[in-house]
Parts: sequence; structure tokens; C-alpha cells
Amino acid sequence: MSPENGPRRSSRFRATCLALAFALTSLVGCGGYPEVSDRTYEIATAIHGICNREQTENLPVAEKLVEDSLLDGSISEKEAGWLLRIIETARSGDWDAAESEAKRLMSDQTG
Repeated sequence: MSPENGPRRSSRFRATCLALAFALTSLVGCGGYPEVSDRTYEIATAIHGICNREQTENLPVAEKLVEDSLLDGSISEKEAGWLLRIIETARSGDWDAAESEAKRLMSDQTG
């Protein structure tokens, strides 16, 4: 493999992994997301707003919220995983999919 193929190949690999992670996340039991903590709902709401406005600069803030909430026990590891996957989807540039997934997480709590 030539040196110039390395970054392009790794970028494609990362994109494929993100797409696979999103597809697996979308399969969260055909009924949607299970009940989540109030803190997870709050963070999902914030992520939804960030995605709606395509605020790349606020993605690290959302990621820190997730990490801090996981550390203080206000969200579970599973909830953190869902939220971080949504953030990664936004970070990859697929704002619509990330916004839709955050909205789905929120709406599954009220239905």
C-alpha cells in the first residue's frame, strides 16, 4: 500500500464503522429506546438542538456532558453509548441522521 492510500483508506474504514454503529443503534429493539434517566433525556435534548443548528463547536461540550454524567452515575453506560453514537454521527457530518436519532430517543420516552 502506498503512503497516500493510508489516510483515505482509514477514512473510509472509519466511515464504514460509523455507519455500522449507527445501523446497529437503529435496531434498538423494534419498539425503540427503553426508558432512560432524566439526565439522558436532557442531554439528548441538548444534542438535538446542536444538530438542528449544526453547531460543530458544541459537540465537544455535549461529549463532556455525557462523560461527566457517566462518571457521576446520573446515566448508565448503555445510555452514554447511545448518546456518544449520536454525537459521532453528527461529527461525521450527518446532521439530519443525528438529529433524527436524538429526537427518536426523546420521543420514545413520551410514547
